[in-house]
Amino acid sequence: MIRRTVIRHTSSDTRSRSHVSLALVVLVLLAGCGGSTGAGEAQNTVNPALDQTPTVSPTATPTPAYPAGVDRDGVDPFRVASVHGDALREQSGAVAFRRTVTTANGTVVLASVTVGRVDGERLYYSQRGWRERAVVSQPLGPNVTVWSDGERSAVRFTSRGNILYRYTTDGPRLFHRQAASGQDDVYGLLTPWELQLVGERETDAGTVKLLRATADRARRADGRLVENLSVGVRLGPTGVVRAATVEYDVTRQETPVTVRETFRVTALG
Repeated sequence: MIRRTVIRHTSSDTRSRSHVSLALVVLVLLAGCGGSTGAGEAQNTVNPALDQTPTVSPTATPTPAYPAGVDRDGVDPFRVASVHGDALREQSGAVAFRRTVTTANGTVVLASVTVGRVDGERLYYSQRGWRERAVVSQPLGPNVTVWSDGERSAVRFTSRGNILYRYTTDGPRLFHRQAASGQDDVYGLLTPWELQLVGERETDAGTVKLLRATADRARRADGRLVENLSVGVRLGPTGVVRAATVEYDVTRQETPVTVRETFRVTALG
């Protein structure tokens, strides 16, 4: 026979157990807080895991990628122009160069335009210009047009109404190749200004490097003093100078004038 024993608790026993449980909860809370704080004092709880948090090192500034002919010391005009000419002849493309000289009232006293196209050894090149002798004393030379298929070339000179043709069967000459690709124009635009790489810009054709020079006073390659110089160059990812602008003030024949030269690639491929 199984005997069942029923233990009955009185209300006083229940109250005793409740008091014990409450005391234990209070002790646990006090232990978690690290003890009570006095009046007017502040104590923060520190997470021990923070002591093991790795320190984040500052990101190093990336070294700029300098294109051919450019470094932290400046720009080598000959190198930049040579790379431009070689790259454009390999890709094929067209260029345009314009030079204007204007007086303070906006009158144009000199203007010259050069256009060229190259595709390997095949090329076309044309130079036209005019001047106002009272202000511009430098000679412009004859207007010139050159055609070549890589094996045969024809050159036309026009000066004072006279036209002279010359034909060759030994391909285009070196200076014609350099002129048609804009290599000569690029070299002249970049010399002797103290250009620096100032940034880059993303375009559909790739990353374009930005070169710039400014000066209140500077000297041209011929030693002539100029003022308010501003030069900007956009150099493409293959070394082709996509665009360039030079502007400055100078005095010619005792007349203050502004010289502005612009170069741009009008077609690639």
